Order: sequence, then C-alpha cells, then structure tokens
Amino acid sequence: MCILLWIYLLLMHTAASCPNLCICKWKAGKEWVECASRGFQGLPQGAREETQVFDLSGNQLLNLSSDCFFILRLFNLQKLYLGRSHIQYVSARAFTGLQGLVELELSENELDRVPSEAFISIGNLMRLNLSGNPLKVLQHNNFIHLSQLSFLDLSHCQLSQIESGVFANLHKLEWLRLNDNLLTSVPENVLPLSASLHDLSMHGNPWRCDCLLSTLRDWLMASQIQTSQEMEPSCAEPLTLMKRSVRTLKIQDLACIPRVKLIDYLNIYEGENVTLNCEVQAVPQPAIIWLLNGKQLNLENSAIKEEKFRYTYSQYSKSGKIITSLNILDVKELDEGNFVCQAENAAGIASDNLTLFVLHSEHNTIDPSIEDFKTGYVAAITTSALLGSLLALGCLFLGIFLYAQNLRTYSKNNSKVFSIRTVTSLSIFKKKSNKSPSKIHSVHNCTYTMNTNSKSNDTCLQNTSDQVEIVCLETNVRTIKNLALIDSPNKVIPLIGVPETLEVREHTESPDEGYVGDVMDI
Repeated sequence: MCILLWIYLLLMHTAASCPNLCICKWKAGKEWVECASRGFQGLPQGAREETQVFDLSGNQLLNLSSDCFFILRLFNLQKLYLGRSHIQYVSARAFTGLQGLVELELSENELDRVPSEAFISIGNLMRLNLSGNPLKVLQHNNFIHLSQLSFLDLSHCQLSQIESGVFANLHKLEWLRLNDNLLTSVPENVLPLSASLHDLSMHGNPWRCDCLLSTLRDWLMASQIQTSQEMEPSCAEPLTLMKRSVRTLKIQDLACIPRVKLIDYLNIYEGENVTLNCEVQAVPQPAIIWLLNGKQLNLENSAIKEEKFRYTYSQYSKSGKIITSLNILDVKELDEGNFVCQAENAAGIASDNLTLFVLHSEHNTIDPSIEDFKTGYVAAITTSALLGSLLALGCLFLGIFLYAQNLRTYSKNNSKVFSIRTVTSLSIFKKKSNKSPSKIHSVHNCTYTMNTNSKSNDTCLQNTSDQVEIVCLETNVRTIKNLALIDSPNKVIPLIGVPETLEVREHTESPDEGYVGDVMDI
C-alpha cells in the first residue's frame, strides 16, 4: 500500500512539473519528457531538472542557440532527440551544461556541416546520429572531441568526399554507417582500424572500382566484419566489374587508366644525340611502347642494324611513376616526325605524343683567314675610335679645368682679365671735350673684346679708356680702336677714334650733364 502511494505521489509531482503540450512519464527506468511533433518553434520550458530523456523530434526548432539547455537547467539529461526538426544551425555552446549526455540524435535536419565545435561540451557522448543531413564533406577534425563514441550514423548525407584521418580518434567505435551516399573512393587513413569495430555499412555508394579503391578492398580483406550479400559494397563502374563485390576483387582488377606525359615538341640539330623521356603513372604497371610516325619501334626484332645501334631504351621508377626513355644517337633527317609514348594495362590505353624537328647545321663558306683578318681589322678600328673619343673627352675636361684655374689665379693676383661680351646693341660715343660726346654711334649684332686693367672683379665695363676690338656680324668687319663705351646710365667713358662707317644716332642730355645713348643693351 505504501509503495502504491509513493508511485502515485511521484506521478502527481511529475505531472505538475511538465511543459505545456508535452507528456512527462517514467519509462524504462528513466524520467522522460515527450514533446515530439508538437509544433514547437523553440525549446519548451517547465521540464524538471531531473529529466533524463528529452524528445523534441518533429518540431520547427531551426536553430539551437548558445546555452539553450543550460537555461532550462537540464543538467541530468542523458538522451536528447532532435531529429526532423528543421535545424539549420547549432551554436558552439548549444550543449553547454550537458556533460552527462551519452546519446544525441540530429537526423534528418538541414545541417550542411558537422557542428564539431558544439561537441566540445559533450565529450562523453557515445551515440551520434547525423543521418539525413546534406553534409557532403567530412573534414578531418569533425569528431576529434568524441573519443568515447561507439555508434556513428552518417548514412544518407550526400557524402562525396571524406578527408584522411576523420575517424582516427574514434578508438572505441563499434558501428559505422556510411551507406547510401555518393562515395566513389576513400583515401588512405580514412577507415578506422579499431579492433572493436564489428559493423560497417558502405553499400549504396557508386563505388568506382579502380586503383584508388584498393585501400577499401585491402581493409575489407583484413577485417573480420561479416555482412550479408545485400549489404556488401559493390562496383558501379567500370562496366566489366559492375555489381561485383569489392571484397572479392583481385588487386589486378583494380586498375587505373595510365597517365602519360611528354613534352610537346623538340628541336635538335642533325648529328647530335637526344633522349625522349616519357612519364607514366598507372596501377597495375602497364606495358609501354614507342611509335614513330604511326609505326612501332620494335628494336629487338628490327631488321635494320643501324636502327638497333642508334635507338636504345631505358626505364626506371621514381616516386611511384615510371620513366621510360628513348635514346637516339647521331640524329638524322629520317628521325624527324611524330613520336608517341603509349601505355596499356587492364584499365585501358593512354598515350601522349611529341614532334621532333631536325635542324640542319649551316656550314661556313668564307675563308677563315679572310674572316679572321676582317674581324681583327674591325676590332682595331673600333678600339682606336673608342680610345680617341676617350682622349678627346679627357683633353676637353682638362682644358676646362685649367681655364677655370687660370681665371681664379688671375683674379686673385690682380692680373689682366680677358673679357668677351656679345650684345644686341652697343652705344659708342665720340668725345670732343671732357664734358660730353658729340655723337652717339650704335653697333648692332656685334661682339666686343676688351682688355682692362681694372681691379674690379665685376665683368661690367668701368669708366676707363681701353682698347676695344669690335666685330660686326652684319658686315663681317673687324676693327680695333681706342674707344670709350657707355656701360650704364649717366656713365660716360672717353673714347678716341670712332669708325666712320658706324651708324650715327641722336643723343639726349642727362640731368647730371652726362649723355646716354638711345640704345643700351648689354
């Protein structure tokens, strides 16, 4: 009677603390809150802190924001069902406070990536269901925080690529479902090697059974996992292997069409030696032949001895590739043409071609002695011209330097200064008395050269009487006279003797009884 009363009181307490529209009950030894398919657009409030199982599947949750379960104080939650709830985004802190969570279902939502950051808060998770989300790609660090995971469902996720090492941290994984995706191959170091794994579902993928699938075939052969024929991964291509179980294939069946690489063309001079290198990558190892202009080069059975001697083969492996070389000695015109490197294995035939152009060497028809003489003569002329130019430049710079030195020396020692000026117009006065000149003469486009004993460093004319040389450009007349020149306004310089051929102009009297010519442009 007491036990029944205790159960009744517990049920009444539970019912009194249940979110609206939800059902709260004791089920399978755990306290459940069932809110599935109730049309919720957010997390309902009112669940007890002791809640262990929370079913919110089939709602319109869209996003799981930061601390959304921490706010509800569901610290004892162990199982959380959020499938078919149109969830598009899960915050990195969405599961904060749920350290005891061991099972999380996010199936058939709209996640386009694994919310790996959110898994940091639930490191004790053991079961994770992400099936039915358009994930497309699994990245190497998606499950790095879930070392306790034993069940992982990634079926129907449109997966076409899985990065190496994505399951490397899942040492306790027992069930892995990768079925019904778009996988054609798996790279090395993808499949878990845990001894605890006993269920692997990989059927329903369009497996391409070539050399890239040898990793999966070897893994299936080494594992002890037993599945039904319907659950075995099988080939979708090539046609010769369609629907064949991957596990039953021989390694020779998993062939890749060879990849052949040659340079496009090569120019070589007649008489030289050349090596044509062909790079081939294929599994299994292919048979390789060379062709010249459509004809196979079969050196072993060649009836032409010269061809056997001039053509040789060599072959070696490097970094998983086969390098085959065709060596041609003493190239001739008949070697010109299209060379083809062809590789064939169980997967098919592939080839690449190279065009060899044979160039003719040009022979020198000029007498070497004459050519050497011409070359030496031209070299001597060029050298002489260069030395002459350098010598002339040196003399020019030396002359300028010495001239500048002389000017400085003469100026310092009050010696004669040689001054040359070119003027457009020059006013010249002829003097009758000590006071004023009687005529003004102008010389146009003339050059005067003046020797002066003036101690002034100024290059302008001073009030002295000196010998002046006048050269008129218009008449080409050179005259040396003792003249006096006007250098500036109100300065009259006496002169003696003026050429009668010079033009006479009027003059004006200045206020200080001096006279200034009508043209003065120095």
